[in-house]
Amino acid sequence: MPNLQKTSIYAGIRAECGCALGHQTPLRDGAVNQACVPWSEKIGLEPASMALPVDRFAVLRRAALLSLVLPLAMGAAGALAERPKHDFEAQGVREGERVPDLTVYTANGAPLRLSQLWADRPLLLLTGSVTCHVSRRELPRAEPIVARFGDRISAALLYVIEPHPWDDPSPYLVDGREWFPVANWIDGVFRRQPLTLDERAGYAEELIAHIGLPLPTLVDGMDNRAWRMLGGGANMALLIRDGMVVEKQGWFEPEAMQRAIERLLSH
Repeated sequence: MPNLQKTSIYAGIRAECGCALGHQTPLRDGAVNQACVPWSEKIGLEPASMALPVDRFAVLRRAALLSLVLPLAMGAAGALAERPKHDFEAQGVREGERVPDLTVYTANGAPLRLSQLWADRPLLLLTGSVTCHVSRRELPRAEPIVARFGDRISAALLYVIEPHPWDDPSPYLVDGREWFPVANWIDGVFRRQPLTLDERAGYAEELIAHIGLPLPTLVDGMDNRAWRMLGGGANMALLIRDGMVVEKQGWFEPEAMQRAIERLLSH
């Protein structure tokens, strides 16, 4: 008979801030845990302890079950609701057009003009955010590109608005609903929409640490102007030379982007 130990019913959902859900929201009115109370009340569960086998696979199975059941129970649009369709390549600046010389910010809050990034050589500009599960999955695949072409092109990450914030409206849903993907449940990514540039910069550092790729990182302003002007995608890739868009991907596709860089450098 397996050993039993008192384990939280939320076991398997990474808790890094001390509350039952791993709700890593910055303190708002001094009450992080209060943000979790309505959630538990909605689904009729108490964060009480219960006896569970101390078994990694059992914990993972429970986490997987919770990741499927809980979004339904709380009415999360991201679990089963139909996803909105966006053509990020057609939105904002397009291939053959000049990129607006927007102001973005360094991790320490210093303003920077985008044109400074492509002044000396072509630029591969990637967008990302920690609540975008596609960003978390695809951005590490930029490493071979940076390793191969890093002496001939620049590469940078522009951190943009959260597409799937916890307990906040998604910018992609017009009716103000939350859109919380199952992948974020499984990965334990419970992040609110940041309210300040410092908060957003902190999320950017977290994303860079997660993907393990030390890209120079810039942060979009809280007006989200760069995000909108570039196309509004959370995992876009733009190849820029002398301020002109040579290649634009609504979703980063490393192999196709590598071929585009090869073509650009061959001329």
